Amino acid sequence: MEGKKCRALGKDYKAVSEVYGQLLMMSIVVIAFSTIALTVFSDGALNPEHTPHTDLRENINTNTNRVYITHSGGEAIDLSAIKIILIADGQRYEFNKSDFKDPDDTDPDDAVFMLGDCIVINNENIKSGIDIDMLFVDMPSQQVIQRTALQQGPTKVPYWITPCPYGSVYDNSTNKFLPTELVDGMNDGLFIKAQVPKKPESVYQEFTFGIDADEIGISDSSKPVKLKVIYRSQGCSPDEIPLSIYNGSDWTQIGPKMKNYSSFDDCKNSNSNIYEITSYVNASEKLENLKVRFSATENPDEHDPDEQNEKFYEIDFIGVHIEL
Repeated sequence: MEGKKCRALGKDYKAVSEVYGQLLMMSIVVIAFSTIALTVFSDGALNPEHTPHTDLRENINTNTNRVYITHSGGEAIDLSAIKIILIADGQRYEFNKSDFKDPDDTDPDDAVFMLGDCIVINNENIKSGIDIDMLFVDMPSQQVIQRTALQQGPTKVPYWITPCPYGSVYDNSTNKFLPTELVDGMNDGLFIKAQVPKKPESVYQEFTFGIDADEIGISDSSKPVKLKVIYRSQGCSPDEIPLSIYNGSDWTQIGPKMKNYSSFDDCKNSNSNIYEITSYVNASEKLENLKVRFSATENPDEHDPDEQNEKFYEIDFIGVHIEL
């Protein structure tokens, strides 16, 4: 019996030894990984590269194809640590210390960009009439210290300027502003529907376009302006659907009277839904303040109380075209 107990006890000692061995191996692995992680991250995450805090002032001269970047305050920067990126008309150009010039620098060997210094970049791609953006990059930290739009090219004006995206659509029947996308496309399945009330009051939608005359290059000289409306109606006569415009000072009902169209296609293919409004917006400030009101009012004297047919109109598209 004693021999059997001794053998059993010996087996137990062996099992305990294997468990301690596995724990020891796991401890070694954990310590090893901790040491590797500390080595890898100690220089990067714990001690990141310093990003200089510097104020810059930029100027562009497209006549001489030059960009001027002046240090106007903050920390000095090593010129070899600077990279300047110009994006001109979608093309990317990079410049470093060897491309920089400072016409006022009396020490050409000076390697520091500090208060009052000016970096000059000369490149034939710096032209007028195109978009030019600049990025001032600190190379050690790979951070953009400053990004600036040096020049904006001419705005591409769409043929029809709609309320989307800079204007608005207001509906007086709900006292809410509606999504401008509802009247942005022709026969796209999106439209505004307004029911004509069976009482002596009007329902209308008022549209603004957010036109910036300077941005699209319009002076005070008169430019031909046209208004296009695509709509359809049911149970409404032309007398019941007046169209009015506002130019910043007065509301004016314009003609000819709006024809009753039963489909968007019929209205789209007709010239009678295009209105010449040049005389109403013959100055840039009037064009910027342009509002258009599409409304309907039922005549209570002609209304049949037994009439069951719904009267409504639907607006699919509204836009302004300017002959530039």
